[in-house]
Amino acid sequence: VVFTGPGNNGGDGWFVAGMLARSGIDVTVVEAVEAKSPDAIAEKSAAIGAVRRVREISPTSDDAAAGARVVIDALLGTGAEGEPRGKIAEAISTINQMHSLGARVAALDLPSGLDATTGHHSACVIADATFSFGGVKRGSLLARDCCGEIVVLDIGLEEKSSRPAKTAASEGEQLPWLVDGAWVMAHVPPIRYDAHKGTRKHLAIIGGGKRMPGSVVLATRAALRSGIGLVRTLVAPENVGEIVAAAPSALISA
Repeated sequence: VVFTGPGNNGGDGWFVAGMLARSGIDVTVVEAVEAKSPDAIAEKSAAIGAVRRVREISPTSDDAAAGARVVIDALLGTGAEGEPRGKIAEAISTINQMHSLGARVAALDLPSGLDATTGHHSACVIADATFSFGGVKRGSLLARDCCGEIVVLDIGLEEKSSRPAKTAASEGEQLPWLVDGAWVMAHVPPIRYDAHKGTRKHLAIIGGGKRMPGSVVLATRAALRSGIGLVRTLVAPENVGEIVAAAPSALISA
């Protein structure tokens, strides 16, 4: 069962429904609110002939829908703000009821009802997996319990977002990056055999309150593991001993 909303996230749901139906999967679409954006209308037109049936809220009166083993949440996308209302709120409640009865729930981009920036949610879909388009949304990281496993899907934005920004406005529109091992391997150049600390750059790490050196220790160790030439820490005098013991290769200033 695919739950769709009025916007482009709903259009993504229609696209998925059509693809699954044409692959031989028995698909029911629950259209909580009729498609309104141009993309959603186009995807609905392309998919509606392939799906088994299209229903309105609530599907729980339909045994085939109520007993579905997989539910796809395509109600709201990243542009949604505020508390869900009306049919959308009812659809979120229905999805969560189906989840409690054993259905597996997959959310497209982020669980409906979850704020993509702040992670705030008064009522949102509880998903087993979230398929995040282009990058991980900050709100998803702040509300991991609602998202299940987060899977990032490449939709062709990385190349565009990695180009040099032409204006301050365009720079603000670039996607946030989640720096992981694969990203580091792709961006940190290999170290030449004849490299030395003068050619491998220097880094200063400032931080740590009195008797709270942990964050500086972790950052210093990570920097040294990266292959950087020299790390200098600037910490409270009370933290010098801990830093020396934890990262003797660093230069330390109090």
